[in-house]
Amino acid sequence: DLVGKPIELAGRTLSGDEFQWAKYRGKVVLVDFWATWCGPCIREMPNVRALHEKYAARGFDIVGVSLDQDLDALAEFNNEHELPWETLAGEETQELAKRYGVRGIPTMMLIDKEGKVVAVAHRVDELASKLEQLLK
Repeated sequence: DLVGKPIELAGRTLSGDEFQWAKYRGKVVLVDFWATWCGPCIREMPNVRALHEKYAARGFDIVGVSLDQDLDALAEFNNEHELPWETLAGEETQELAKRYGVRGIPTMMLIDKEGKVVAVAHRVDELASKLEQLLK
Protein backbone atom coordinates (compact mmCIF):
# COMPACT_ATOMS: atom_id res chain seq x y z
CA ASP A 1 0.00 0.00 0.00
CA LEU A 2 2.96 2.32 0.48
CA VAL A 3 4.34 2.06 -3.05
CA GLY A 4 4.02 5.37 -4.88
CA LYS A 5 3.38 7.33 -1.68
CA PRO A 6 5.77 9.75 -0.01
CA ILE A 7 7.44 8.83 3.25
CA GLU A 8 8.48 11.31 5.93
CA LEU A 9 10.96 10.37 8.61
CA ALA A 10 11.48 12.40 11.76
CA GLY A 11 12.95 11.94 15.20
CA ARG A 12 16.36 11.74 16.79
CA THR A 13 19.46 10.00 15.55
CA LEU A 14 21.42 7.64 17.75
CA SER A 15 23.81 10.52 18.51
CA GLY A 16 20.85 12.57 19.82
CA ASP A 17 20.65 15.02 16.92
CA GLU A 18 17.42 16.03 15.23
CA PHE A 19 17.09 13.91 12.06
CA GLN A 20 17.07 15.93 8.82
CA TRP A 21 15.04 13.97 6.22
CA ALA A 22 15.22 16.90 3.77
CA LYS A 23 18.94 16.35 3.21
CA TYR A 24 18.14 13.02 1.52
CA ARG A 25 16.06 14.60 -1.27
CA GLY A 26 17.67 13.94 -4.63
CA LYS A 27 19.13 10.63 -3.39
CA VAL A 28 17.86 7.09 -3.61
CA VAL A 29 17.47 5.88 -0.02
CA LEU A 30 17.00 2.52 1.64
CA VAL A 31 15.05 2.89 4.88
CA ASP A 32 15.85 -0.13 7.04
CA PHE A 33 13.56 -0.90 10.01
CA TRP A 34 15.57 -3.25 12.23
CA ALA A 35 16.77 -4.01 15.78
CA THR A 36 19.89 -5.43 17.42
CA TRP A 37 17.86 -8.26 19.02
CA CYS A 38 16.47 -9.38 15.63
CA GLY A 39 18.40 -12.37 14.26
CA PRO A 40 17.21 -11.96 10.65
CA CYS A 41 18.12 -8.23 10.81
CA ILE A 42 21.65 -9.01 11.96
CA ARG A 43 22.05 -11.71 9.29
CA GLU A 44 20.94 -9.20 6.62
CA MET A 45 23.23 -6.40 7.86
CA PRO A 46 26.32 -7.49 5.82
CA ASN A 47 24.14 -7.36 2.67
CA VAL A 48 22.88 -3.88 3.60
CA ARG A 49 26.47 -2.75 4.14
CA ALA A 50 27.57 -4.25 0.80
CA LEU A 51 24.78 -2.35 -0.97
CA HIS A 52 25.92 0.88 0.68
CA GLU A 53 29.53 0.30 -0.32
CA LYS A 54 28.59 -0.53 -3.90
CA TYR A 55 26.24 2.40 -4.57
CA ALA A 56 27.06 5.24 -2.13
CA ALA A 57 29.15 7.07 -4.71
CA ARG A 58 26.18 7.04 -7.12
CA GLY A 59 23.75 9.01 -4.95
CA PHE A 60 22.51 6.17 -2.74
CA ASP A 61 22.22 6.27 1.03
CA ILE A 62 20.70 4.31 3.90
CA VAL A 63 18.73 5.40 6.94
CA GLY A 64 18.40 2.86 9.72
CA VAL A 65 15.28 2.98 11.88
CA SER A 66 16.11 1.02 15.02
CA LEU A 67 13.23 -0.42 17.02
CA ASP A 68 15.54 -1.10 19.96
CA GLN A 69 14.29 -0.04 23.39
CA ASP A 70 17.79 -0.48 24.85
CA LEU A 71 19.68 2.45 23.36
CA ASP A 72 22.91 1.42 25.09
CA ALA A 73 22.83 -1.92 23.26
CA LEU A 74 22.17 -0.07 20.01
CA ALA A 75 25.07 2.33 20.60
CA GLU A 76 27.36 -0.59 21.42
CA PHE A 77 26.30 -2.43 18.22
CA ASN A 78 26.76 0.73 16.15
CA ASN A 79 30.25 1.34 17.55
CA GLU A 80 31.29 -2.28 17.15
CA HIS A 81 30.07 -2.54 13.56
CA GLU A 82 30.81 1.07 12.53
CA LEU A 83 27.59 1.53 10.56
CA PRO A 84 28.31 4.28 8.01
CA TRP A 85 24.75 5.61 7.85
CA GLU A 86 22.45 7.52 10.18
CA THR A 87 20.27 5.55 12.55
CA LEU A 88 17.04 6.86 14.03
CA ALA A 89 16.58 5.74 17.62
CA GLY A 90 14.24 6.28 20.54
CA GLU A 91 10.49 6.24 21.15
CA GLU A 92 9.60 7.93 17.84
CA THR A 93 10.79 4.91 15.87
CA GLN A 94 7.93 2.78 17.21
CA GLU A 95 5.50 5.41 15.91
CA LEU A 96 7.20 5.43 12.49
CA ALA A 97 6.92 1.64 12.32
CA LYS A 98 3.19 1.82 13.11
CA ARG A 99 2.59 4.68 10.66
CA TYR A 100 4.21 2.77 7.80
CA GLY A 101 2.69 -0.62 8.60
CA VAL A 102 5.88 -2.40 9.64
CA ARG A 103 4.73 -5.73 11.05
CA GLY A 104 7.99 -7.66 10.98
CA ILE A 105 11.65 -6.78 10.76
CA PRO A 106 13.78 -6.33 8.89
CA THR A 107 11.52 -4.27 6.67
CA MET A 108 13.26 -2.25 3.99
CA MET A 109 11.74 0.50 1.91
CA LEU A 110 13.40 1.76 -1.24
CA ILE A 111 12.75 5.49 -1.66
CA ASP A 112 13.24 7.39 -4.94
CA LYS A 113 14.85 10.82 -5.37
CA GLU A 114 11.49 12.54 -4.82
CA GLY A 115 10.93 10.80 -1.48
CA LYS A 116 8.35 8.25 -2.65
CA VAL A 117 8.34 4.55 -1.79
CA VAL A 118 9.27 2.42 -4.80
CA ALA A 119 9.40 -1.01 -3.17
CA VAL A 120 9.14 -2.76 0.20
CA ALA A 121 10.96 -6.00 1.05
CA HIS A 122 12.53 -7.97 3.87
CA ARG A 123 15.83 -8.68 2.10
CA VAL A 124 18.26 -6.52 0.14
CA ASP A 125 18.40 -8.88 -2.83
CA GLU A 126 14.68 -8.30 -3.42
CA LEU A 127 15.42 -4.60 -4.00
CA ALA A 128 18.70 -4.71 -5.93
CA SER A 129 17.27 -4.60 -9.47
CA LYS A 130 14.92 -1.71 -8.60
CA LEU A 131 17.86 0.13 -7.05
CA GLU A 132 19.89 -0.30 -10.23
CA GLN A 133 17.02 1.18 -12.29
CA LEU A 134 16.67 4.19 -9.98
CA LEU A 135 20.38 5.00 -10.17
CA LYS A 136 20.58 4.91 -13.98
